Amino acid sequence: MKMKNLEEIEKLKNVSDKITKGIKDHYEKIRDSSCDKNGIGFNLDSRFSSNKGVTVTVDSWKGYYGDSGCSNSIGSLDDEIFNKHFLKILNLNFNKLMLDTAKSIESEMGNFANKAKRELENKLETINKYI
Repeated sequence: MKMKNLEEIEKLKNVSDKITKGIKDHYEKIRDSSCDKNGIGFNLDSRFSSNKGVTVTVDSWKGYYGDSGCSNSIGSLDDEIFNKHFLKILNLNFNKLMLDTAKSIESEMGNFANKAKRELENKLETINKYI
């Protein structure tokens, strides 16, 4: 029988561990060595990307009771200016964002662990019927 929840846990754990280990290794091993070329952050050099790019938009809207329409509550932002500064802020908070991402992945693992436990308990009940 295929244990889909257990497989999902393993995939999630793999990604979470890679994030945590990668950040730790970068700062503990690479920066403390004779390595003269290194970098870690968001959108710094696509040749070394760890994942397929993601598009982030800032969405905001407002609408009022009695009117089905909505409008953008921030308005149009200059893409070049906003994106430059947004990436700057993302990179200033790189470690926190990445480690929080790893924690979120681990939290999802807990949900699958509960489902996997139920699957195993059901299989054990079936096995016990034949003992």
